[in-house]
Amino acid sequence: MNRVIQIAQNEVGYLEKSKSAYQKNKNIIYEKTAGAGQDNYTKYGKEMHDILPSVMDFPAYWCDAFVDWCFYKAYGAKAKDVICGNFDDYTVNSCRYYEKANRLGTTPQKGAQVFFTKNGKSNGCHHTGIVYDVDNTYFYTIEGNTSNSNSVVANGGCVAKKKYSISAYKGKVLFGYPKYELVAVAQTQTRSSTKSIDEIAREVIAGKWGSGEDRKKRLTNAGYNYSEVQARVNQILKGDNKPTINRNLPIIDLSHHNTVSDWNKIAKSVGGVILRLGYRSYGGGVITTDKKYNEFLAQVKSHNIPYGIYFFPTSINEAEANAEADYILKMVSGLNLSFPIYLDSEIADTKTHNGRSDNLDKETRTRLLKVILDRLKAKGYDCGVYASTSWLNNQLNMSKLNGYKVWVAQYNTVCTYGGSYNMWQYSSKAQIDGVVGNCDVSKLK
Repeated sequence: MNRVIQIAQNEVGYLEKSKSAYQKNKNIIYEKTAGAGQDNYTKYGKEMHDILPSVMDFPAYWCDAFVDWCFYKAYGAKAKDVICGNFDDYTVNSCRYYEKANRLGTTPQKGAQVFFTKNGKSNGCHHTGIVYDVDNTYFYTIEGNTSNSNSVVANGGCVAKKKYSISAYKGKVLFGYPKYELVAVAQTQTRSSTKSIDEIAREVIAGKWGSGEDRKKRLTNAGYNYSEVQARVNQILKGDNKPTINRNLPIIDLSHHNTVSDWNKIAKSVGGVILRLGYRSYGGGVITTDKKYNEFLAQVKSHNIPYGIYFFPTSINEAEANAEADYILKMVSGLNLSFPIYLDSEIADTKTHNGRSDNLDKETRTRLLKVILDRLKAKGYDCGVYASTSWLNNQLNMSKLNGYKVWVAQYNTVCTYGGSYNMWQYSSKAQIDGVVGNCDVSKLK
């Protein structure tokens, strides 16, 4: 459930595209706000149409396509079973799948699919969304093809968060309850009382959850993944104090360009944080620590968030590459890193492309990166390269970096990089609770 809600939250603010914008540039559907129009061209409709063209039209009204897309992103083809039947962009049919599975009701629940209906029945459904929270007065939704209005707006043109009075909408909504029990999710609760895997593991060690089959049953009934908790228990007992990475949540990267409003929210919303340690300036060539690095480092440590670092090198000879390696090794000494150390390889001066390292030839750029990576590896650090798919293919000789990790940047719904990689940055415009404005998000392979 957490996974679906997080995916939906990341899409808030997306605007449907005009026909003319789409015809001019089909990739415009992957931009969050550019090319806005009223012609129902969206990435949700397009991608679901590609998966199941017989029941998913494109372009077409897309509130149901948005919900299906969120579930598909969370669970792949298994999502059809979770939503009780199949993908369908017709809300009446989607509601009937829940009805046939005896999973349709009138009580709002977190994680449910809400159907707005004209007659209180499945055959009157005309709009849908995902319930992300419920309290005694309201149920809160994330909907596609709506607006920021306080009422139901079918075909409104954007993804938005809404809230509705439970009493006022009685008889006007139905709720489909997905079969989340069919999929293994590391954490199935998001209530404020839910504890992290690390906290639960330490409680297990303290004897608070019993032992043997009794422990397994109690943890499972409480919504925790028993195997994950037990694995963490074993790590702690062996002296491994690194926090557990929740692979079902996005990995974000932060630098001085980002503003953080609430680290407690970040701790609950992400699987880990990659911090920019620093860079060598593209003009003067001065090695500089990111202005917010020390502040952010203290916060991820105090909030027990898995973390890693990246550095932006612009060395133009081996002496400079070794100086960069010296700096990184000095700064990471004593850190309990959960992710590899990444070197950010890309254009330094994005305006003129005349940064000090921008015009290095492919072999030289690769050789200098390898100097740094070899130094880090020799000291026992896991390390690798961050770059776009195009950069990896055209500006680096990746055969010379075999054995090192790769973090791919490709803002798309799929990663098309053909080489080996361990992490994929899929968007630079995500909305993460606790971070002000857009944020880079990645997922582990």
